[in-house]
Amino acid sequence: MHISTFATKLINRESLTGRNGLALFINRLFVLILIVTSVINGKCTNGDVESRSTNDEDIDETPDYLNSRVYRIVTNSSAVLSSLAELYDSGILDIWGMPSRTGTDILISSQEEESILMSILSSTDRGKSDLMINSSSPNSGDNFLLKVIIPNVKKLLDQQDQHQYNHPPSRVKSSGGFLTWNEYHPLETITEWMENLAKFYPETTTLIKIGESWEGLPMHLMKISAPPSEKEHNSTQKSFQKRGVFIDATIHAREWVTTSVATWVIKELVTDSPSGQGLLDRYDFYIAPILNPDGYRHSWKLNRLWRKSRRSISNWLIACRGVDLNRNFGHEWGGQGASRSSCSSSYRGNAAFSEPETRAVKEWVEKMKGEVDWAAYFTLHSYGQKWMTPWGYTNTVLPRDYREMIRVARIGTRALRAVHGTEYEVGSSSDMLYLAAGGSDDWWTGVVGVTYSYTLELRDTGLWGFLLPSSQIQDTVEETWAGIAASLKAIPTRLV
Repeated sequence: MHISTFATKLINRESLTGRNGLALFINRLFVLILIVTSVINGKCTNGDVESRSTNDEDIDETPDYLNSRVYRIVTNSSAVLSSLAELYDSGILDIWGMPSRTGTDILISSQEEESILMSILSSTDRGKSDLMINSSSPNSGDNFLLKVIIPNVKKLLDQQDQHQYNHPPSRVKSSGGFLTWNEYHPLETITEWMENLAKFYPETTTLIKIGESWEGLPMHLMKISAPPSEKEHNSTQKSFQKRGVFIDATIHAREWVTTSVATWVIKELVTDSPSGQGLLDRYDFYIAPILNPDGYRHSWKLNRLWRKSRRSISNWLIACRGVDLNRNFGHEWGGQGASRSSCSSSYRGNAAFSEPETRAVKEWVEKMKGEVDWAAYFTLHSYGQKWMTPWGYTNTVLPRDYREMIRVARIGTRALRAVHGTEYEVGSSSDMLYLAAGGSDDWWTGVVGVTYSYTLELRDTGLWGFLLPSSQIQDTVEETWAGIAASLKAIPTRLV
C-alpha cells in the first residue's frame, strides 16, 4: 500500500465514525508522522529496504538487531487488528505473520517503531501505555494482552552465531551418506550433499534441476523412488498405482529448520529407514529442501531474519528487495493477505508466477502432467505448530474434500505427538492463521488437483520463533517425518 493511501485510511477510519473523533484524528496523525519519518530514514520494513536510491546497485545493510525484541499482541479489537494489518501490508513494521485474534508477533527494533505500535494500541478507549508489561483490559470490548516473548533478539542471534562458529557445518562424505542434524547447514553444503547422494545411490535417487533463481542459483529437487521388485514385474494381479509426493521447504528464507526436515526425509527414504517402511512401494518422492536459494543464502551471509526472495525492486522513493514467494502462486493470486507494496514482507509480486522460483515449480509440474499422479503435497514452514489445509485465500468456503483432508491430518499429528509430545493444531490456514492469497498449498489443490495439500508450521510457538536453536533440530525432524509418514500411509491406495 502506498504511504498516501495508508495515511488516508489511517486518519479517516475511526474519525469518520464519530467515536472520540478529534482525539483519534490527532492520534492517527501522530502515527502518520512517525511512519513518514521511518520512510525518510530508510527504516521501512524488516530489513527489506536496501537503499533509498533507485539505481540497481543498491547497498546491502546488515541489521544489527541491537535492542530488538519481539512482542505478542492478543486482541479482539477490530480497530487494533485493522491498524496492524495496514502496517503489515505497507511494510512499516516487521510483523511476523498477518495479524490475527489468536496472536500477532511483532519485531520492534527502534524507538520510532515502538512509538508507532504504542499509538495504535492507545487508540482504543482502554489502551495501555506501558509496552514493557503485560497489558489487558477487564472489559470485553477492546481487550488486548501485550507481552514480550523474545526480550533480546540480538542475544539469540549471537548464540546461534557462536554455535555455528564452534560447530562449523560438516563437510559431506564422498558417499553422500553423512549430514548432521544437530546444526544448520548453508546452501553450498546441502547442494553438495544432494549431488553426492545422487552419485552414490543412482538406483533410487535423481537430482533434478527445475530452474534457476533470480540470482542464477540452481533450483534442485531430489527424486527418490524404488525400482519395481521382481514380484511386481512378474505379477499378473492388480497392483497399486505408485503416485507422487512433493515436499518443499524454505520458501521463506529465515525458516531454517524446514530445510533440516526436508533433508532428514531424504535421508530416511534413501537409507530405507524403518520410519518410512513401505512408503517407496506406494510413492515416488520429489523433495526440494530450499525453494528460495537466494534468500536462504542471504540469511546466512547478511541478515538471519530475511524472509523473501532477492529480486531488486525500485520505485520513486525507495528500493526494496524481494517477493514473498508464498504469495506468488497462481490460484486466486492478489487477494487478501498478499501485499501490493514492494517493501512489505508479504509482497505478492507484480503478477502470478512473476518470479523465476515459483515459475520453475509451475512449469516443471506442468511438464510432468501425465507422468506423475500426485497424491500429496507438503510445504514446510515455521513457526506455530500447526498442520493446515487450504484455503488460504478465503475463510468463507472450504475445499470439497475438507473432511478427508482433516482426517488424514489428524492421523499425522497424532503420530507426530507420539514421538516427543509436541502438540499441533489442525484446520484450514485461513481459519487458524489469516487470509493469505497466492499460497502454494492453494495452487496445488485448486489448480493441480491434489486433495492432500498441507502447510506444516513447525516448532515452536514463539519462545524462539524463527531462531529455533540447533539443539531442537533432531527432535523436530524426527517428529515431523513421523507425522508425514503416518499421513501418507493413511491415504487410500489406488488399484490399476
